[in-house]
Amino acid sequence: MKITITFEGTAEEVLPILRQLPQTVTQVPPPEEESGGWTPELVRDVWPDVREDAKKLYRAMANEPLGVAADKLAALMPDKTPYDIGGILSSVGHQIRRRGLSLPRPLERPGGKFRLSPVWREVILSERGSSVKGGEMLALTRVESEIRDELVRVARRCELTHYEAIAPIAGLDMGNPDHRTRIGSILGNISSFEHQYSRPMLSAVVVHKGGNEPGQGFFNCAADLGLFSGHAPDQRMEFFVRELRRLYAYWGKAHVEA
Repeated sequence: MKITITFEGTAEEVLPILRQLPQTVTQVPPPEEESGGWTPELVRDVWPDVREDAKKLYRAMANEPLGVAADKLAALMPDKTPYDIGGILSSVGHQIRRRGLSLPRPLERPGGKFRLSPVWREVILSERGSSVKGGEMLALTRVESEIRDELVRVARRCELTHYEAIAPIAGLDMGNPDHRTRIGSILGNISSFEHQYSRPMLSAVVVHKGGNEPGQGFFNCAADLGLFSGHAPDQRMEFFVRELRRLYAYWGKAHVEA
């Protein structure tokens, strides 16, 4: 009877395991990595065949050059177990091997984080061009970036803030109807920017003073992004709480109590 066992990993990781196998087992050493490694052309050739759920995780990692912690990846797929996510990530390696390629793994694990190789990151950032506006990647203005930074700080603390606290950053007054429209547009742009990087809607932390619920613009933006299609008050609240949970799980440590 012939049994084939495949060990996935670098030579440094696999060889110690092979040395512990009984001498009666035929040991096939891992293939040598091709000289030169990955090129943008090779990544572009493989990328179209990568599973969509794996692409979602890879896109998130592409935006984090220092790596993404496992819990942040899990927050992107709250319906998946860590085992499921591991299988999704491994599917890329299986796809590479099916093509007969012997190349370095696209992922590294420095300090327990998942980090893409520079070539993979460069290709994904340059080619994923999907966006909610005209098929082009969104970019934030200086003021929008300043507000985004404040929203990230709020999310890291697992707190909420109010429109009245955010508007002054942009020199706006919530007492002015035109300014209210403008701040809604800014928050929508920020959440759209986050969505193209597979992150939760940052504007979920901005609520009405005394109401603890975001305005209609939040739900309109979620609908534009394909995240929400409900209308009833209980559907709106359910989506808001779920998105806030995802946001806190990604940026912070706490969670929203139901």
